[in-house]
Amino acid sequence: MKVILRNIFLISLIGSLVECNEDEVTSRNYPRLKTLPVSEITSQGAKFNAEITFRADFEVISYGFVWSESENPTIESSDRVIYSENIQSDKFSEIIETTLKEEVSYFVRGFVETNDYIVYGENVDFLSLGSKAPFLQSLIPNIGNARDTISVTGRNFSYLNEKNAIFFNDLPGKIIVSSDTSIRVIVPDELLVKNSLVSVEVIGNKASQKLEFIQLPPNIVSFTPNKASTREIIKISGENFGISTDANKVFFGDLEAAIINANQEQLEVEVPSGIPVNSNLKVVASEQESISGETFEILTPNLYALSPNKATVNKEITLTGNNFSPLEGDNEVQFNGITANILSNSKTTLRVTVPSGIEQTSIEVIVNTGGHDSSPISFEYIGGEWSIGSTFPGDYRSAAIMTNIENTIYYGLGVNLNTPLKDFWKYDATTEVWTQLGDFPGEARLEATTFMINNKIYVGLGRNSTRAQGSLSDFWEYDPNSDSWERLADFPGEPRQKASSFVYLESAFVGLGVRFRQSNDEPYFVRFSDFYEFNTATREWDEITSFPGGARSNASVFVINQNAYVGFGALEGSQAANILYSPDFWSFDLVEKSWSQIASFPDVGRASSTSFSINSRGYVGLGARTVDHQIRRFDSIYEYDPLSDTWIESEFNPNGRGASTTNAVVVNGIAYMISISRLNKPPSRTMELFNPYE
Repeated sequence: MKVILRNIFLISLIGSLVECNEDEVTSRNYPRLKTLPVSEITSQGAKFNAEITFRADFEVISYGFVWSESENPTIESSDRVIYSENIQSDKFSEIIETTLKEEVSYFVRGFVETNDYIVYGENVDFLSLGSKAPFLQSLIPNIGNARDTISVTGRNFSYLNEKNAIFFNDLPGKIIVSSDTSIRVIVPDELLVKNSLVSVEVIGNKASQKLEFIQLPPNIVSFTPNKASTREIIKISGENFGISTDANKVFFGDLEAAIINANQEQLEVEVPSGIPVNSNLKVVASEQESISGETFEILTPNLYALSPNKATVNKEITLTGNNFSPLEGDNEVQFNGITANILSNSKTTLRVTVPSGIEQTSIEVIVNTGGHDSSPISFEYIGGEWSIGSTFPGDYRSAAIMTNIENTIYYGLGVNLNTPLKDFWKYDATTEVWTQLGDFPGEARLEATTFMINNKIYVGLGRNSTRAQGSLSDFWEYDPNSDSWERLADFPGEPRQKASSFVYLESAFVGLGVRFRQSNDEPYFVRFSDFYEFNTATREWDEITSFPGGARSNASVFVINQNAYVGFGALEGSQAANILYSPDFWSFDLVEKSWSQIASFPDVGRASSTSFSINSRGYVGLGARTVDHQIRRFDSIYEYDPLSDTWIESEFNPNGRGASTTNAVVVNGIAYMISISRLNKPPSRTMELFNPYE
């Protein structure tokens, strides 16, 4: 249709032309027509009429009527009815049965179109009584998907898109182009059902017919990768998927997956947690489903390493591997079946804290991701908890001695304020009852040395005064069966206090220690590095190789299998206000009777620490150090592993007292400690228990 518009609609002009001569009229190069009054106005429509008043020999390409609620309707912007055949008569009419509202005034014009012109008649107005509803004939095609463009055919539609409305069930479709017999419409994205009924409205008039539209079923062609770990993204390729994430559902077996992106040919989905090792994929769209012929394989977690591979409760460790989930809740870490608290998650690392309740030293750690277990990896638990036992009924004291025979702990001597003591007690670890025994027959003393061999208790050395004098060298044997003491041969080295001792088979090894100077030519403190072996069978002393770490006192000692471990202590050259310390530790082979240095303690050196061994592990901690008149006390306990030659902080600190002069023995795998010292704040006479498997 040509767009050269020359509207001849001025009635006054037409009237003047009537008076022109025929030559003037026929010389004009376009036809003229007149819009006649509207007739047959009913609630079903109205009849439009027009007359061609001058045609000449112009070929009429099309003709018809246009109408609107505004004057001067045109073909481009108004409702219309168009005929394309060449009109033979001068008059033409059409009964209009659509787009007319009840009790609304309209303007109508007839028009003719030639090869060069579109000529309109004048405006004729009328009051509409209404019109018929649209009539539906077909959908072309009636099968497709969201965003497809389909045609609705029928009659009584409007040429104006805004006057037509098409619904798929209750969802409106987007109209592209309209005529009085056909509407092109886009299927809405939100259409999620297989079958929907298409309805049409024109200016509020609803068609009584509804046409069925059927969505095509989804079809999975392939997916990649075909194996992945939990929460990885895979791509599913195919056809007829829903246009949006909400228009699809994807299942791995019976578990629904989160859809990240979607279009009609590809879905990006996240592998859900909890699916079986092998599963088929299922896509549901428009109430229809497609199941993959190929199965998907979940990659189960792999656990490669723990760092550290030994720790105590509540310590943080890092698990390294792959195929973990980055999301909280997908992973579970178990230490011998006890679930750990996970601090952070990634695909290759998990940070966790060691859980409480572990009852073994050597355990296995497993990662479960999405319901699948990794292979176990070994972990060494440095565990235990401290608990409070009974209260010692004797006087407060420090620098006492403590040893045990099976379930019975023997405790005594020491100093109360400035008074050395000689009372002696036993404690039944089963009944938790304290019993006072006969006093020690030697001089009252503090800082003595004790050990047990063959159910006999040996006590010696120490000092009998709190002043700078009184170092002792005597040794005694106690028989618990007769509650009697016997004096033995004196210690062959110089008298001393704060010595160290350890036992192997029937021999005891005693050495180190300190004495006060005996003349002004000596330093105020004289410390020792010598060691002596006492054979309880022969009751003889023999000097052995000295300690290679240098002279010291207040050292810590523990024994594991055939090796004694010695370290810490106040070093030679120390003064009362400024004591020298070392974190070094040494191993003494009890068979070969030779020394070798091991890994140093990982913290600063100290003295008067507690030390013991349980299940081939050494425990050292507490203690104090004095530097520039300032005393620093320690709460920490460390565990030593002789196989790896490593130290790890245990964190199970006995009530945080930071006590020095703390005694400890081990009964049935439980360490018993008594820290009885007025240096404590507050002072304590309480038995404290450490159970590594608690």
